[in-house]
Amino acid sequence: MEIKDDELLKKDPFKFDRSEGHIACVGNNGGTTNNTILEGFKSAVLIIIKDIRDDSGIQDELIYPLVYSMRHCVELALKISINLIKDICDKKSVKFVIEEKTLFTHDIKKLSEAVKQLYIIDKRIPGLFDIALDYAKDFYFDNHSDIFRYECTHTGKKMLNEFHITHICIDILEKKFLRFYELLDDAIYDLISIKEEYSVNTWTNNLSRNDIEQISKELLPRNRWNETDFDDNKNEIKEKYGLSNKELIKAIDIVQNNPLFANNIKVFIPLGKIKEDELHQYGNLILEITEPDEYETKVCNIGEVNDDFIEELTKNEKKRYSLAEDISNKALFSLAAFANMVETRDKYCENYQEHYNYFKNNHYFCRDWFISKVGNYSFALKVLKGMEICGQSEYINVLLPYIKKIAKDYNFPSNYE
Repeated sequence: MEIKDDELLKKDPFKFDRSEGHIACVGNNGGTTNNTILEGFKSAVLIIIKDIRDDSGIQDELIYPLVYSMRHCVELALKISINLIKDICDKKSVKFVIEEKTLFTHDIKKLSEAVKQLYIIDKRIPGLFDIALDYAKDFYFDNHSDIFRYECTHTGKKMLNEFHITHICIDILEKKFLRFYELLDDAIYDLISIKEEYSVNTWTNNLSRNDIEQISKELLPRNRWNETDFDDNKNEIKEKYGLSNKELIKAIDIVQNNPLFANNIKVFIPLGKIKEDELHQYGNLILEITEPDEYETKVCNIGEVNDDFIEELTKNEKKRYSLAEDISNKALFSLAAFANMVETRDKYCENYQEHYNYFKNNHYFCRDWFISKVGNYSFALKVLKGMEICGQSEYINVLLPYIKKIAKDYNFPSNYE
């Protein structure tokens, strides 16, 4: 049914109307960020290209929103990257050298130059952008982002004619755009990771956490530091990373006090409150409770929940609690914390205590819940992975034989992926 003008004019497209079929969530309601806007413009690019290929639209008309959307993706991706590097500067307490007005320019050349100015913030950044910025050069000529929005400048000059552009090869344009987007998508992902890395405050003026971790792998084991070879070892590291003696000493101090890095020099710094006999008890619990169908889907219909089912369930729970009797609450908190790091994708051992405190201080979790939660094979794999993230080699050495036995007996995976 056709709606009349007087009725249609009363409707506000920027307000919720439950009578309408397609309603987009935006702003605070949609969690709008530059990243979601970027994804939207990329989707628009792909839709327009598909319409051109399917002859659903006229390519000589669609080329304008197509190139504009591509160009805006390039501009927005660079601005997102610059702001992420700005966040890294804040984490490092390093001065952000880019003028504020540059963050609002439409000029892709200036944005590219700004990114290059920020290469000094972390030596990994150039590798993220060098090739991508070469692809961005295709849009340097449109420095105000208006050539594909209007026919003429404010003085009446036809903009495409000014640049002698008479043809646009859509296939080449698409390939180069998709490659640029792939590179910048990876770069943004890596910058987010680098930002998170600096958040744990394991770095020096000239070394990132990643650098210090690598140095920990290159250092001789701690028990060999009184040998003359250690002097050669330190000199090689200083030369490789361009460090002064003072800077290397600081890095070595960080290595010795970080659980993961210390593990690389054969020093064990225990995290959590787990005694060796408790770990054996936990391994035995997993061994006794695990069944051959642990990784198979179990479907229980309402009609199957009978007295025998309840009795078997109760029996297994009693067995679980009995096997966990000598495992302290502190140990249960620790086991849950290691697994929680994996479940939340936290890859920094520096954050372990936050996970431990979450379980220790949250009275919602009772002992029965912990025993039920940690006492299964798939959870134990997460515990092991969390221990690996935190360099808990001695814990792993105790627990791993139990896991390997179960994996062998039941043909289960022995690693959490």
